[in-house]
Amino acid sequence: MKYAEFMKIVDKWSDNDVVCFLMEYPDWNISILEHILNEWQEADDYAIEVEEIAHFARCNHIVKYTNLPEEAE
Repeated sequence: MKYAEFMKIVDKWSDNDVVCFLMEYPDWNISILEHILNEWQEADDYAIEVEEIAHFARCNHIVKYTNLPEEAE
């Protein structure tokens, strides 16, 4: 599907809904991750807190795969 056709269908979706939908496709989630990491490396910092990572890990049952600092666990 071409971009214009996709946007015509999802025109009233929020940006978050579009990104969440595209993240379901392996090719897109790799591309999105690469873009995020490139932007983040250039910015040198990003406003993500350890507590937010810990909350996400708990909610998604991936704490055992997450290297949290001891105080955040």
